[in-house]
Amino acid sequence: MNRRSSQELQGETGDAAFERRKDILVGTTENEGSAYTSTLLAFYGVEHEADLDEKTAAQILHTYLRHHGVRVDEKILETLLQRDKSSNVVRALSHAIGNFVVHCPLKRFLESYTRSDPSRSARANVYAYYFRHVPDFRWWPYWMGAPQMLDWIYLSGNLQGLRSEKINIGDTEILLSKKLASLLSCFALTGNPEKCTHSSLAHWARATDGKLRTLVVENATTLVMQEGLPFGDACQEWEGVITNAFIGAERTHNSAIRVLKGTQVQLQQLQVSRSSDDKEEMSNASGGRDAVPLAITRLNVGGTPRSYVGDLPRQVYQGQQFAALELEQY
Repeated sequence: MNRRSSQELQGETGDAAFERRKDILVGTTENEGSAYTSTLLAFYGVEHEADLDEKTAAQILHTYLRHHGVRVDEKILETLLQRDKSSNVVRALSHAIGNFVVHCPLKRFLESYTRSDPSRSARANVYAYYFRHVPDFRWWPYWMGAPQMLDWIYLSGNLQGLRSEKINIGDTEILLSKKLASLLSCFALTGNPEKCTHSSLAHWARATDGKLRTLVVENATTLVMQEGLPFGDACQEWEGVITNAFIGAERTHNSAIRVLKGTQVQLQQLQVSRSSDDKEEMSNASGGRDAVPLAITRLNVGGTPRSYVGDLPRQVYQGQQFAALELEQY
């Protein structure tokens, strides 16, 4: 999340003021890729995570990267799927996808954002956290660890709302949620998570130029500051892959813009079941034209363009030449 600066709140305008004072608080869970991995396993027909072998994992990762416009050889895939003795194949795949999708792009962003800029008279406050805690009340498979969005359930203060006969959430978990929510609300108010009188003490140091620091939520009772990012070393292996992904996405984006500006797209035939009255009404409204417009509603940047044609609201397209293109960047 980000917090508006004093210059913005006082009505100062201009890009310089906006860029100069933008306080941000960013964070991730340890297993950002587990939700994606779960879906991919189902797609490949892997019913139990223990059945996943290294060959299939490499194939899944290879296909996933190609979907994002990235091609890598087998040796690089093996490096990206390396795991220690305490891990297993599905966790290695999950971490690899999480690093590609979330962790490593975040690392690049933070390094760029905290880099010294002489044009800025004041530095923004930048705070980072890493949520590693896996609660006892989990309803997801153990291999998924601390999955995507688990951190927000705690930070938003909504954890207590999940308490029920089926989900036994202990008081220690509730206290952790209150502590994190307090830090978040204080940041939103002041730009510093611990500046408020009601703030919980976490010794949360901000990131500075060339020196990233991370508040790591180890478990329900332990929060520790760590120099750097927990996934920093893993991202060194991903650096070239991420760079190629950004280049491919930019090229696809530029191509899509050219298509949007230079091409008038028309639907030759729209197969929609309507009553005869509806057909007559449609014909009158469109001036007798049989064809109605095609709407390209999504183009996956870094992936394969896909068009979806549906029963669009009539007031949107009746009697009009209509073409729309929505870009979805990963």
